Amino acid sequence: MKYILIIVFLVLTGCSASNDSRVVLAGMSKQQVIEIEGVPDEDAMESTIKDNYALLLYLDQMMPESSKNKADRTFVFQNDTLIEYTVINIRPKNEINSSIRLNAKQRIALWLKNQDSPQNPSATAGCLIEDKNMNCFDK
Repeated sequence: MKYILIIVFLVLTGCSASNDSRVVLAGMSKQQVIEIEGVPDEDAMESTIKDNYALLLYLDQMMPESSKNKADRTFVFQNDTLIEYTVINIRPKNEINSSIRLNAKQRIALWLKNQDSPQNPSATAGCLIEDKNMNCFDK
């Protein structure tokens, strides 16, 4: 009887271990994200002097934590490494999307532009900014 319970336990744990519940994590490559999320609805690439950026855009995707909502998901890569993941435009799954959305090329251009934006004023209170460098320690 003891051996039967051990075998049943091993079979059950083996079945649960084969469950394909992969998670997207920062640091993954673009190909790894595509293997998990599937082919994106749109993608775009931009280059700066020192880095290459890519953006994958998934539209009207069901939210993993809620079967009642859908959203748009954006993945941003720097030199083929995932650095940012954003969920926007969350709405009920049966709602037709009537809002105007930016396409992938517009989103990556806006994202790059925002990287040069000043920091949140409350986060930088009392800091000195000289030549685009912030010093919050030496006053």
